[in-house]
Amino acid sequence: GIRGSIFMLVGGRINIRLRTCLMSGLLAQDIGFFDSTKTGEITSRLCSDTTLVGDQVTLNVNIFLRSFVQAIGVLIFMFFISWQLSMLALISIPSILLLSKTYGAYMRRLTKLQQKKLADGNSLSEAAIGSMSTVRAFGAEASEMIGYEKCMDQYLVLTVRGAFAYVGYMFFMASLPYLVTCLVLFYGGLLVVSDGDDQISSGQLVTFILYLSSLSDAFNNLGNIMSSLTQAVGAADKVFELMKRKPAIRETTLGTHNNNISNDSTDNTFHDCKRGLNPEQCMGEVELENVFMSYPARPKHQVLNGMSLKASAGTVVALCGQSGGGKSSVISLIQHLYEPSRGNILIDGFEVHELSYDW
Repeated sequence: GIRGSIFMLVGGRINIRLRTCLMSGLLAQDIGFFDSTKTGEITSRLCSDTTLVGDQVTLNVNIFLRSFVQAIGVLIFMFFISWQLSMLALISIPSILLLSKTYGAYMRRLTKLQQKKLADGNSLSEAAIGSMSTVRAFGAEASEMIGYEKCMDQYLVLTVRGAFAYVGYMFFMASLPYLVTCLVLFYGGLLVVSDGDDQISSGQLVTFILYLSSLSDAFNNLGNIMSSLTQAVGAADKVFELMKRKPAIRETTLGTHNNNISNDSTDNTFHDCKRGLNPEQCMGEVELENVFMSYPARPKHQVLNGMSLKASAGTVVALCGQSGGGKSSVISLIQHLYEPSRGNILIDGFEVHELSYDW
């Protein structure tokens, strides 16, 4: 009970830490990342994937440690009775390790695909529910449902593939201990009737078989845990990928005036937005020098093509043009929400990427 409660607490802390680290990493991302990534996919990673990892740690690591200690203890008693039979009992371990490695790699890839399909379905449902008035106005309920069911059907196909793989894996995991038991009984019978120094009694053979049964149970538990942990690893891959993703923005090269932020930190968190210069005053001079820009979600569409502009401090400049001409894009560049493909954007002579977001 104490062991279970401790791992419950550990699992909860891991779940919270994963969520907070992922949220911190997401807050540090560039705006282009959110333009090209669906909100439903992000929330799916933040909710379902982190929960899957935390739950698996809570349940399976607890059972893994218990089964591991059980296997070690049983092996010690088995070697005490007969080291020859013990070595024979371990003959299946290389096969189990190879099979577990192959199955684990397959389930890891499969779990990543499953979580991707769940994220796609979550994106569709969130988009539909968030704009329900538009869906209702155009009578698009059926098409939205078809799209959602398609994602769920694809998820079901992947689940069926995982189920068949699990059947094959557990068949071999359950069969190998029985084959080993048959070999142990055969060789143990020879040791019972032998007259050499390695002779054992019939009682010792029965005791060894009981220990072998306990060892097989421990190995079966370890096999089940391997299946569950590979699913957690598959879900964790995308979580850690987002946590470690570097924003597609130029970082400041001039240090920071915030004493609470270290320039030596390599963590990808929203605190990185506080890096940069904090000038004591803002005169308000804005200058664009030969700026080219295209949005990350539409890299082939050129929004600004060699634009230059200078707005002196204290002056009023109006940006006029047709819709899609790049007026809002200029403001986004000045705010450093996006990066130009080429060129420089300056405020009071400082390039915008050298200035702190807080400033």
